[in-house]
Amino acid sequence: MTLAQLERKVNTGFNTIRSNCKELESYGFLKIESKEKHPKSGKPYFQIKITEKGLEYLRKD
Repeated sequence: MTLAQLERKVNTGFNTIRSNCKELESYGFLKIESKEKHPKSGKPYFQIKITEKGLEYLRKD
């Protein structure tokens, strides 16, 4: 998922999403990768992936 896709999904601003994702990345829950070209637009973008640590945390009850 890209930052822009997540922005639209949760209906909030790009900077808010980026800030929150950076914080989650600092805890090891997400991995943010900078990509040079989006397949459709050809523009640079950020791709977000949840880590194993993030999945384990979500599964805790």
